[in-house]
Amino acid sequence: MTSGGDFPDTQTFEEAGVSGSLTKPIQIRHLYKYLENISNSDPTGMAFSNSIAVNKSSPKTADPSPLSNIRILLAEDNLINQEVAIRILQKKGLLAQAVMNGREAVNLLATTSFDLVLMDMQMPEMDGLQATRYIRDESTPVINHKVPIIAMTANAMQKDHDACLQAGMNDYISKPFNPVQLIEKIIYWKNSTHTSLVQNNVQSPDFPSSNTDQNTVNETTSAPIEFDALYRRLMDDKELALRLLKKMDARLEDNLAEIKLALESKNAEQVKQLVHKLKGSAGNLSAEPLRRALGSLEKILIENNWDAVVEELDEVIARADEFHNAVADLK
Repeated sequence: MTSGGDFPDTQTFEEAGVSGSLTKPIQIRHLYKYLENISNSDPTGMAFSNSIAVNKSSPKTADPSPLSNIRILLAEDNLINQEVAIRILQKKGLLAQAVMNGREAVNLLATTSFDLVLMDMQMPEMDGLQATRYIRDESTPVINHKVPIIAMTANAMQKDHDACLQAGMNDYISKPFNPVQLIEKIIYWKNSTHTSLVQNNVQSPDFPSSNTDQNTVNETTSAPIEFDALYRRLMDDKELALRLLKKMDARLEDNLAEIKLALESKNAEQVKQLVHKLKGSAGNLSAEPLRRALGSLEKILIENNWDAVVEELDEVIARADEFHNAVADLK
């Protein structure tokens, strides 16, 4: 590790047997990329730059990933979101196990050790906040009461973030997932001595406050599916992207029928849950127009503005039709 102004030449490094270098101050994303280069390349074939070693040899048989021994518990009730997250984690060599709600998570944590928990906020039976309070309670049978917990939330409100941290979570990440941000947060908390962002008044470094992929999408975009963003999120796994899009499309008509039925019965909480869940799927599959329409409907429901619900539901249905047609055109 070198300071910005003290960078020895490549020959000096090679003569000393050094495989590469990083410039201080170290950024987690640079360290991660460097470790990934080492794990996938011949360490004698590394070139040097002012910030990070660059692989100049053809890949050989990969050594075990530096992330391969990290065990992640994913608590997420949305099956599409589960598959997206599991794909990101497994692609990076992490060991991941998924459960459907907070109750299943705390039961598993009583018998199995994990290095980190990714906890959805809104789940049936026991939500993310309730599960986190249970985990932190030292009178419960959970094995590791201090296991790092990262909240996964689609809500951008500061009060929601504060609720995560006050419940005992260490950090939060916005949905739809940004793969780079997700992996960096896992690395940070796996190797961190911090116990809480709130208690220590720190922030995990280099992370934007909102989801990068989502913010880069023009709010006026008319594309029913943003394929570039979707492929980035799924680590360029186009086969998985097609399978998940078709899976969501196959359930979309039933999802909308359930929302309509809950609206007719004036079951506000059920409507909110159904809309929120569908919005999460649309977001992770980069169906931005549908996600935005569902977000507007969710906002109206939270505000109890029932007079505007019919108009917003018509918008959701129109965007859902566009999504269906776009998926139907895929090969």
